[in-house]
Amino acid sequence: MAVVIYPQGWLHNANVYGFLKVINAKSKESKLSFKLPDILKDDGTIVLTDKMLDELYTDAKFDGIAFPKLFTFVLERTTRMENNDVNRAFVYFKGNVAYYENYIANMNEFMKNFVHTISTIFKRPTLNGPKRCFLCGNPLETIEDESILQRKQFSRILFKEFSSSSSKFPNSFWNATNDLYLCDICSQMALFRHFVFPRKGESIFVNVPSFKSIWYLNEAVKAYQNIAPDLSLSRAIVEVHLKLQRLLGIWEKQNIEIIHYNNGFYKMYYLPHETVDLLLNARISSILSSLNNMKIFEVVIYRERTNELLELEYLLLKYLLDIGKGNTYLKQWNVPSKKSIVKHYTVVLNDLFQETRRTMGVTQMVPVRRMRTLGQEASRMFERTRYRLLELIRLAKKDGVYHLLLKTYMAHKMPFPEELNGVFSLKDEDFKNLMFAYMSGIISGGEENE
Repeated sequence: MAVVIYPQGWLHNANVYGFLKVINAKSKESKLSFKLPDILKDDGTIVLTDKMLDELYTDAKFDGIAFPKLFTFVLERTTRMENNDVNRAFVYFKGNVAYYENYIANMNEFMKNFVHTISTIFKRPTLNGPKRCFLCGNPLETIEDESILQRKQFSRILFKEFSSSSSKFPNSFWNATNDLYLCDICSQMALFRHFVFPRKGESIFVNVPSFKSIWYLNEAVKAYQNIAPDLSLSRAIVEVHLKLQRLLGIWEKQNIEIIHYNNGFYKMYYLPHETVDLLLNARISSILSSLNNMKIFEVVIYRERTNELLELEYLLLKYLLDIGKGNTYLKQWNVPSKKSIVKHYTVVLNDLFQETRRTMGVTQMVPVRRMRTLGQEASRMFERTRYRLLELIRLAKKDGVYHLLLKTYMAHKMPFPEELNGVFSLKDEDFKNLMFAYMSGIISGGEENE
């Protein structure tokens, strides 16, 4: 009977993604008769036929020891991760400092206990019984073997970052009893997690309710990271926006999560479909990619924080005017203090804010580029009033800004641009963004004239 694996929560899906990575690698090495596309279905599930299951759970040898073939794949790939050191591969399951903490606690008879445990757990899945799996909801049988039971629980042995011990204080279980059991599939898939979230370092997992989409999206992120090893979360996600457009349907778009793992710590971002639409905007993704700034990425994906971009625009313009001491606020936003980089930020942040507002359905009356050009043309007129103008804009004092602009244009016998008139009827946030673009033009134009 075939086994069907359904998408569930992100932890379960990440474990299964680790399994997919192993299957893909071994099929490329011709160690399997089937390939990854054979098991990834368009409905988002994974289907393992009887023939596939027979192949995965036959005995094979690793380092002269017989294990179920699927687990020899785990050991082979782990060994490769550890610079081909076989002993270090076994350490993942050994003692209280192992990746899977105390998976085998008895160090004196480690191999004997290890072979027994693995042979008992890595068997052809039997999905029936009176209980339900805590992670995926599959039915499971009651287990009498205490040693095996511990390795089929949601406990520190398999999930030390997410659970506490039922035998230690403090614990997260009522009456010090853990009754959160795992089915045959989940207790196996848990041992593939280190292929997704490594022992040390940083990784990204993109979760959607489809294993097919999970595979292609995460492989795309990985490919970009291989090209640029220092690729951040923000850059990686926006770089795969075309992949997202092709793969994701309406359902998946509404259920995207990004898990950012860094040396044992997890940070999760939930992306509602409105945010996904933002990231699928070519202009927005291009700007985020050019900035490669995690803090700005977080502001964009949490749409209620968008106005923080205006605060940053003000601080950067203030910095360019050489007003105030130090650059503490630049460090807080992870913006390099080099003047050319700050100028780049002031230019693209105006575009980013306006494009973000446009995706929210806000009509844009004047392009920010046009406002910047108007500022450049008027730069000489505001040599003595730049700071005053900037502060009035920051406070959204439209009357004060209007009178200062009008008086300055009249004093220099210059016609007042029509585009500026339209800006004053906008909401405060759109007014400030456009006028900050105007200020950016004033500053850059003034430098060119010096």
